[in-house]
Amino acid sequence: MTANPASGRSAEEVLDLLKNAGFCADVKRTIAKAAGIAEQVRSLKVAAAQLDELEQEFKQRWGVSPPTTSELVDPDPRWDPVDAIGSGR
Repeated sequence: MTANPASGRSAEEVLDLLKNAGFCADVKRTIAKAAGIAEQVRSLKVAAAQLDELEQEFKQRWGVSPPTTSELVDPDPRWDPVDAIGSGR
């Protein structure tokens, strides 16, 4: 049996979210909104509060924090060969 983290989801369940089209689309939207907040930052305190609110909305919807990069949900297909070459495979 796989131990569940505090969120109640196993690691496998969380990784399976990366195959969910709705989750992936929501990650991209959330990252785009976060980038918009960062571009328009007037105060770090205000931006931090907005980003925290954005994260909480995502957590309520999916039960996990959003990935910090879209590469997990929309990987660049060119990277597989580069990673293989870089790792000596």
